[in-house]
Order: sequence, then C-alpha cells, then structure tokens
Amino acid sequence: MKKSPVVINDDVTFVKELISEGQGWNISELRKYFDGDAVGKIIRTPVSVIGIEDKLSWPLKPDGKYTIKTGYHATRKEQHLDNNNSPSTSDDFKDLWRDIWKLRIRTFLWRDSHNILPVFQNLYNKKISNTPICPICLQEPESTEHALLLCPWTRAAWFGA
Repeated sequence: MKKSPVVINDDVTFVKELISEGQGWNISELRKYFDGDAVGKIIRTPVSVIGIEDKLSWPLKPDGKYTIKTGYHATRKEQHLDNNNSPSTSDDFKDLWRDIWKLRIRTFLWRDSHNILPVFQNLYNKKISNTPICPICLQEPESTEHALLLCPWTRAAWFGA
C-alpha cells in the first residue's frame, strides 16, 4: 500500500508557510510534510517570488472576471466533450437550462427584494435618470410593481386588455 503523501500536522495552516519569500518553495519544509514524489510534484508548481498577493481569476475571459455567459459556454463545451462528440439535442441541455433559469429568477428576486432593479424610479433616485416617470405610459413613476403589473401597456401585453 502506498504511503499517504500528507503528514497530518497542525504546524502548517497555509501554503504560503511552505514558501520562502523571494526564493520559491522551501524544500526542507516541504520534506517535513510530504513524501519525495509529492515534493517533486509540488516544486513543479510555479510560485511568485516577488510577493504579490494572489487574486481569483477566471481563465476564460481576458479580464479574468467570471460571467454567466462564459460559465455557460464552458459548461456547454465540457458537456460536448463528455458526450464523445455524439450529436446533441436540446434534451442534452435541459438540466443546464433549468439551472440557468433558476439562477436568473433567484437573481431577479434578490435584486427586487433589495430594490435595485434598473427601473426608472431607482435610476432617478441614484441620479442616473432625469425622471422617475415610466417611459412607456408616461403616467406614473416606474417602480418594479408598476413595470411588471400596473402599467396599462404592460397589463395589455400580459392580459390582453
């Protein structure tokens, strides 16, 4: 049976404790906690020697910021590879689309509950718009409730009257 590469020890809490600033991995420290094979794999992982703080970065966008769109495309590409290049159908993505819509609905409800949807009343309060009035009916301030339910034009579109 192969020996576990990690020796349980409470002395090291963070990976940065195994790195000598300005020099890279502290090999003598690594050998205290890992076997030779694991140490070899670890030291092949490059570390910064200039002491700059790490940050989270999404590798699929040049600016490093995650978006639902790039996450969707990454998932779609991964599912395509998992299907071994078999023809795809809309059924292949049914669960994915359901999850995306759940997320969008949750995001909408969260924004609504925090009163941060970009309706004209909110934009006016934040000095982004010159008027809070609904641009469709021109009768009342456009709140979320007005935009979705009370605007005469919205009611006509939703309910046909």
